[in-house]
Amino acid sequence: MTPESQKLALLEWAGWRRVPVLCPICHLQHEMFSHDSAPSVNVCEPPNLSSLDVLATFEEKLEWVPDDEYCQASEYYQQLVFVCGNKADPPDVYEWHLITAKPAQRLEALVRTLGLWREEG
Repeated sequence: MTPESQKLALLEWAGWRRVPVLCPICHLQHEMFSHDSAPSVNVCEPPNLSSLDVLATFEEKLEWVPDDEYCQASEYYQQLVFVCGNKADPPDVYEWHLITAKPAQRLEALVRTLGLWREEG
C-alpha cells in the first residue's frame, strides 16, 4: 500500500470520512473530512499521521489482554518487528529498531495489525 492509502485506511478505521463540500466562494467541489462523532462538522485536515504523538493515540486504542499472544497489542508488536527489522537479530538490536521506529513504520504496522493492509498493483 502507498503511504497515502495507509493513512486513509487508518483514518476510516478511526471514524474519519472524506466528504465532498461545495465551496461557496469558488463554487467547486472540495474534499474535506468529518468524524463519525460530529458528522455535520467538516474540517480540512484530519489528524496528522506523520506525528508520533498522534500515532500513539491510535496505538493506545489497540486491545491488550495480559498473557494473550493473539491480542491486538501483541500482534502490533509482531508487525513492528516485521516492518522495522529482522527478528533474527539479537533481541536488544531489534527492540532498538522498535523503540526508534519512524512514523511511517508505525503506521504500516498499525494498518497490518488492524487487517487493513491491501496489496496494490
